[in-house]
Amino acid sequence: MDVDYLVNLLDRFHLDFYEVMDEVEMNFGADGKVEFNTIIYEVLNSIAHKFLEEHKEMFESKEAEFEIYTNYMDSHIYFTDEFIQSEFEGYF
Repeated sequence: MDVDYLVNLLDRFHLDFYEVMDEVEMNFGADGKVEFNTIIYEVLNSIAHKFLEEHKEMFESKEAEFEIYTNYMDSHIYFTDEFIQSEFEGYF
């Protein structure tokens, strides 16, 4: 189920697995020992940044901070600004 969740996110948001893994290596080390949650975290991080980039005109005057909680299929992204969060919920 966890792998299905990951694949679904990658497909739904048109993310490249190898680009995500490059980011994981840059941000979390390249020792080859990466937990699955770390990959999910990086995918969610990419989704949040993609959302902000695609809607930047909407959020110019707002602070676009977000938090990511990663626990396999219970993972989520939460923007601290309520307006951004409500827009993101329609996107995600």
